[in-house]
Amino acid sequence: MCRSLLLVLFLIIGNSIISFGQKRSLEIDDFADWNRIGMSRLSNNGEWLMYQIKPNHGDAMLVLKSVEGSVLHRFERGEKGVFFPNNNSIAFIEKAPLDSIRTKLVDGDKAPKSSIKVYSILKDSLLTVNEVSSFKISKEKQSWLAFTSEVELETKKDSVQSKDANVDKDDTNKSKGKETKTNLYIVNGVSLDTMIVRKVTNFVLSERGHTLAYVQHKDDSLKHASLFYLNLNDGSVKKVLSSDNASFEKLTLDKEGFQLAYMFSSDTTKIKHFVCNFYEGRKDANKTISYLNDSKLHEGMEPSINRSIEFSEDGGRLYFGVQYPKTKAPKDSLMKNEKARLDLWSWNDKDIQPRQLVNLSKDKKRSFVALYQIKKDHVIAMNDSSCLSFDIPNKGLGDYAIGIDNLPYRLSYSWSALWGGDYYAFDLKSGKKELIAKNIQDVDLSPDGRFAIYYQWSDSTYYAKDLKRDNTFALTDELTTSFYDVSHDTPSSPSPYGVMGFGSDRTVYVYDEFDVWKIDLTQKKAPHRITSGRSENLKYRYIRLDKEEDYVSERPLFYVTNKETMSTAYAYLDRSTNALKEYMKGDYMLSYPVKAKSADVLKWSKQTYRIYPDYFTSNLEFNNSTKQTDINPQQKDFKWGNIKMVKWVSFNGDSLKGLLVTPENMDKGKKYPMMCYFYERYSDRLHQYWLPSPSRSTINKSLYPSNDYVLFIPDVYYREGYPGQSAYDAIVSGAYAMCERYDFIDRFKMALQGQSWGGYQTAYLITQTNMFAAAMAGAPVSNMTSAYGGIRWGSGLSREFQYEQTQSRIGGTLWDKPMQYIENSPVFYAPKVRTPLLIMHNDEDGAVPWYQGIEYFMALRRLQKPVWMLQYNGQPHNLSADAWGDRIDLSRRMLQFFNHYLKGEPAPKWMNEGVKAINKGEDLGY
Repeated sequence: MCRSLLLVLFLIIGNSIISFGQKRSLEIDDFADWNRIGMSRLSNNGEWLMYQIKPNHGDAMLVLKSVEGSVLHRFERGEKGVFFPNNNSIAFIEKAPLDSIRTKLVDGDKAPKSSIKVYSILKDSLLTVNEVSSFKISKEKQSWLAFTSEVELETKKDSVQSKDANVDKDDTNKSKGKETKTNLYIVNGVSLDTMIVRKVTNFVLSERGHTLAYVQHKDDSLKHASLFYLNLNDGSVKKVLSSDNASFEKLTLDKEGFQLAYMFSSDTTKIKHFVCNFYEGRKDANKTISYLNDSKLHEGMEPSINRSIEFSEDGGRLYFGVQYPKTKAPKDSLMKNEKARLDLWSWNDKDIQPRQLVNLSKDKKRSFVALYQIKKDHVIAMNDSSCLSFDIPNKGLGDYAIGIDNLPYRLSYSWSALWGGDYYAFDLKSGKKELIAKNIQDVDLSPDGRFAIYYQWSDSTYYAKDLKRDNTFALTDELTTSFYDVSHDTPSSPSPYGVMGFGSDRTVYVYDEFDVWKIDLTQKKAPHRITSGRSENLKYRYIRLDKEEDYVSERPLFYVTNKETMSTAYAYLDRSTNALKEYMKGDYMLSYPVKAKSADVLKWSKQTYRIYPDYFTSNLEFNNSTKQTDINPQQKDFKWGNIKMVKWVSFNGDSLKGLLVTPENMDKGKKYPMMCYFYERYSDRLHQYWLPSPSRSTINKSLYPSNDYVLFIPDVYYREGYPGQSAYDAIVSGAYAMCERYDFIDRFKMALQGQSWGGYQTAYLITQTNMFAAAMAGAPVSNMTSAYGGIRWGSGLSREFQYEQTQSRIGGTLWDKPMQYIENSPVFYAPKVRTPLLIMHNDEDGAVPWYQGIEYFMALRRLQKPVWMLQYNGQPHNLSADAWGDRIDLSRRMLQFFNHYLKGEPAPKWMNEGVKAINKGEDLGY
């Protein structure tokens, strides 16, 4: 009897242990607590790591830890953290708790404001400033932080020292207007002492932290304002300019902080006219830049506040904007209904009206560029009317700027994928303009400013133009290697793999599919490969560890990807032997490492389908690697999937690849439903981690395998004119292949899901086969004949280019290839549909016209096919990242929909009865 009792107890305890340790499936409610790393930074000296843990929904946490040791501090709700240049202090924003924000907004009140926190690591002291949401901080050398606040603030810190800095001495009498309460706070990042400057509305802090300039007003009527220049080293203050009715805009200090430029106006009218002023802090000299007598400037132009002011890296040049003066529209006495209100579409407009309206604000602020040569006190005009955009490379130090004129091609942007322009070199000494090349897409200018490198679509060749000798020559014309995307499969010219960078020995490095080619710009040596990846199926891409470098490193570090297995590694190149030494090679996806600015410390991550990309640190040789973060330890409690790459031959005879994710610890003999998700090609994401999170448009690729679904993600290759049939050949053949190969897949319980282009493919496939038990299409094009003439409202672009030359891949106009448009349109084959369909198409979709989803829904409804459409109010193409309620709702409905048709679970109320408009917001029908 005792032995029987012991046996029963043993069985009970044993079963309890098994039950306690059993993993469970992910649920929708688990999404809120899953974390991701937000911002992350290494201190300049590499001793400290700061990172943010952000749950999908809830309050974040900022973590500060020693790279060599443990966590030093956790700051609730911290974000936008930065290190001071001294490495021993940090500043960040502390957001108000989500619960308090929710409570305030629900009650109709304003959301509570954030706070600024400054923490001294050495002193273990924290400075808190409430009701402030942004700040500026010096980036180099001196450690200062500055911000303005519209309320009188109390700073809290142990023995904090606060003092009033400067008050305009002319302000001896109280103003009649309401006194402004906007104050400037300046915090020393070492001592945490705080200076306060009263009634400041605008300021700028120098990059190296030596100086600060600010605008101080007497009262809120802004009738009198002064511009001051503050030396933070000695506390001295100089008044730069003081005036009634003064407006100071675009305050800009050079890198050293000794030169100040700004826009100034004393106009009393609503439309103000500005001058550009220049102040030399060490000489205490202020002047207006005179440019009106420069004949090269268009007559009547004036400085513009619609373009930023920029100093060159060395402070020798100043770039500022100029524009044609704005004029005030004449007043009239007409009422709104007495005025014509229309948009006039013209056949010869370079941009169609929707595109013009999208760009209206930018066009109203259009300005050109002028260059002020400081030592020469001379202005060079760069406002050539044909070049509406400029690129000023090489930190503003070069001999040339790049101007782009795309006007000759803008009309064709509606139907052409080649969004090119004519590129010009502007001589910054003489102001002369010289053509580099016509109808190209980009130019890379060498750091010495001598060579312009560009790729020509017409012959798939890289060219160089020697700007000093006015000589153009081909770089890759004699090489048999292709320097363009060889996997390109749309009816347009493929893009090049790109320029890696320049060598200090007058060379340029360009990519092919696998390798890096070094090309001599003096044409004395033949081009040659510096990597040898092609034979081993390895792709090499350069990692810039020094973000400020002008030339490619003497010991370049490469990111290496095996294009067959998708394993990754890092590799250093020894230039003396041309040998490549690999580090951290493995079956995972590495990130591009980030180097501490002034220390040999690297930060990087690695991930797989099962491993979140937590951060590691190491030295430059990747020795002594240390895992620094572990933000989702709860994953060990959940069932997960296992992923592998699969291959098959499509119905069209193409050798294809895809990904197959299977549930963890599958039961032998059990049949599992299979979800097919697709969008172009995904096989290169073999080692990607998919964070459990609510959907913005697609199934979560961790949730479904955790809930005993097999997930199949096939690559799709397309033939021009037959996008639908190409999808069928790839996806359906892949589904058949998986069913033939793996007996654990239930071939009668398979489903489709795709969004946008994947949504179109889903909508098309169910007109061609009845093998799928259910399908969900997000934002699908259903009728290419009506969609062809539509507008992408988010960008204001015509949809014609998409069908003729890009993703839709028809390869011609509606009238040239009418049958292709019809044959590839699901709505024309709606009677053939036998698969229950769930559609999501939102009423603010700026990419695929909302009516496309409606057309398909109405056709299937007319035919009395089982179809539902989710229309999230005010939502775009994909649900907004912050639309938590909508995202949870979509995730829940998709899972209910698929669980019903693939697992036999009862249909939810919304599938049987819908949700009536009268019950909207009250009954979700779950």
